[in-house]
Amino acid sequence: MAFIKHLQLLIGGLLLFGISMGQKLEKIWETDSIFPVPESVLYYSKTNQLFVSNIDGSPSAKDGKGSLARLNADGSTSAANWATGLNAPKGMGFYGNELYVADADVLRIYNISTAKQIDSVAITGAVFLNDVTVDDSGNVYISDSRTGTIHKVNAQRNQQAFISGLKGPNGLLWHNSRLYYADRGQLWYRSAAGQVVKVAEGMDASTDGIVAVDGDAFVVSCWVGIVYHVAANGTLTTMLDLKAEKVNTADIGYNPSTKTVFIPTFFKNKVMAYRFLP
Repeated sequence: MAFIKHLQLLIGGLLLFGISMGQKLEKIWETDSIFPVPESVLYYSKTNQLFVSNIDGSPSAKDGKGSLARLNADGSTSAANWATGLNAPKGMGFYGNELYVADADVLRIYNISTAKQIDSVAITGAVFLNDVTVDDSGNVYISDSRTGTIHKVNAQRNQQAFISGLKGPNGLLWHNSRLYYADRGQLWYRSAAGQVVKVAEGMDASTDGIVAVDGDAFVVSCWVGIVYHVAANGTLTTMLDLKAEKVNTADIGYNPSTKTVFIPTFFKNKVMAYRFLP
């Protein structure tokens, strides 16, 4: 009994510590292992569903095995093969009725209503396109982790190297008229006026996905299995650490209305959902 009481006091103390640090994640569901190397999850509010990009092979192979799936917000499958014939699809973004997907060295564009590819843009000089975000005017930004470049494609499909000379950019997020980007353990933003500001540092170097949770606070995932909360002042809190279980936490999605973070697990072939507890 003394041991149990000691354990209860210890757990209570840890919970109190977690609350004092600010933020927690509470697991609410996970799918079966049915997704072939899921890299990214994107929440689509218009239908209350999720898009999942599946590499199904090497992250850099042009093998035509990649696909996109569509899930309901409770984790049940809506369309396991919503789109097929991709290579190594990773990050996604949407604008209006269009879904944008980073696929090796190409930006693929789909009509969300029909699930048909309507266009593609071969990105000049691209090697390993990774994440995607879209600004309020429909400009698409795509990170290339191998070349240290963030590319920009406008509504007319014209492209440019928007930011160069980075270490290994991955996660992107357009938020409050700023382009946020994760670059080897650091979070930065570039303002509309071109000002570049470091928001946070000290995360694992495998920084992957970024979602905004409250104001200018964020949840940032790292591929190795760590998820951080990043406060507006740059303070870091480790919310999830699955390294010991060898569960990857790749490019995350977020439903702000239910405060749910969606995590693709890469080699574990499943998607998990966690409630964000501020």
